This record gives sequence, C-alpha cells and structure tokens, in this order.
Amino acid sequence: YDRETLMEELDHLGFAGCFNFLYLPIDSATKNNVGYAFVNFNDEKTADDCMNNMSGYFFKGQPYNRRRAAIVSVAHLQGLEANLEHYSRTQVFFAPLPCQRPWVAPAAAQ
Repeated sequence: YDRETLMEELDHLGFAGCFNFLYLPIDSATKNNVGYAFVNFNDEKTADDCMNNMSGYFFKGQPYNRRRAAIVSVAHLQGLEANLEHYSRTQVFFAPLPCQRPWVAPAAAQ
C-alpha cells in the first residue's frame, strides 16, 4: 500500500475532501509502508465517522494470507498545525520522493 492508494480508499469510503493531512510512514530499507498512517480530518465528527468505519476494516487488494483488520486509535498529535509543526522538523518532511513525505491538502498548505 502506498499513500495514493490509501487516499483513494479513504475517498471511496466517503472521506474525499474530509482530511487535510496524511502521513503513511515508509520503511527506508524495504520501501513498504510500516503498517500505520496518520490522518488529520477537517472536523471531529468526520474523524469519529472514519474511526467507526475503519475499525475492523480490511483494505482492498491485500492478499488473503496477509489481510489484517484495521485498528484505529487517536494520535497524540491533534490538528493540522501540530502535525505540520512536528513533521516539518523531521527528515520525512524533506524526503527525496514526494510519496514518502506527509501529504498536505493544497488549501491547507497556504
């Protein structure tokens, strides 16, 4: 799974345009995601809706023998500003490949 695929899946589940920050950490050795992501939603209700929809969810396109039900929890960093402040001081914010960096909604990046 890569960042774009995760974003497409969230869009398909009805959350298109509902989040302004997404970071899917990538293992530098394997180039695979590490199994979790950080998503900041535009409002608390949408975040709650996503948590309810995604808890126990099986992501599409995963081989049957590698499928795991999603576990959703609240991150310790809350809000777009807190995420931007934190990640702007890390190496991932300046990763050479855009797909390895946090995604920020264009309107939120201004």
